[in-house]
Amino acid sequence: MEVADYHDVLPIIRQAERIERLVPRSIMTVFVGLPIFLGLLHGHPILGFVNALPLGLVGAFLCNVVAAAFLAPLHALRYGRIMRRLAATLDALAPEAAMKMHWMAGAPGALAITPLATMLLVDRSTDYRVISLADEEIVAVDHHVEEDMRMTTRRGPAWTLGLSAGRGLFGAWTFGGRTVTEARVTRSNSVILRYRREDDREIRCTIIPFGPDGIGAENLRLALGRIRTSTLT
Repeated sequence: MEVADYHDVLPIIRQAERIERLVPRSIMTVFVGLPIFLGLLHGHPILGFVNALPLGLVGAFLCNVVAAAFLAPLHALRYGRIMRRLAATLDALAPEAAMKMHWMAGAPGALAITPLATMLLVDRSTDYRVISLADEEIVAVDHHVEEDMRMTTRRGPAWTLGLSAGRGLFGAWTFGGRTVTEARVTRSNSVILRYRREDDREIRCTIIPFGPDGIGAENLRLALGRIRTSTLT
């Protein structure tokens, strides 16, 4: 059942995604494509490619700066406003909800689980229409964990005792300087919800991000699983 409709949100999301795609492409086109084009235009293609290499590094650095200084704050501002609107709507529709949450990673969304074993959901998968899902409309709920391992190698300090670089009685002796490799594992948790409404043949999927909070993701999975069996109280 459809409860409310935010028809103005989806165009904002699409516009933000276009900006995030076009800005880096435009920068790299100027810093890489333009030197290559000028080299071809003047009959020096090799020189154009050679000039494009260092300029490409400058362009990549500039893309990171623009993303961190302008795109990310703009993204957080826009998505944050939308997320708060969605959360406020669900607060009004389900003030006695057993569980509520909202997010803006990927695209803004919000959900609420009511004491009547139904779920209110609004996010990109619903085209930003607030819908009510009954137990029979929930197809599957999974807790997904993505691991990212990064290896860091460093060499410890070395100390040299002695008067010369040679070995022997009067030579120098070097201690320490061991190479240490450290592995850092970052876990990102999310709950994947698949549902199919009565008036829709397509199975839709929404991803609810939790970041490093594995306990929160598992609690939501269990709560949604209880909806499927209609035992949520």
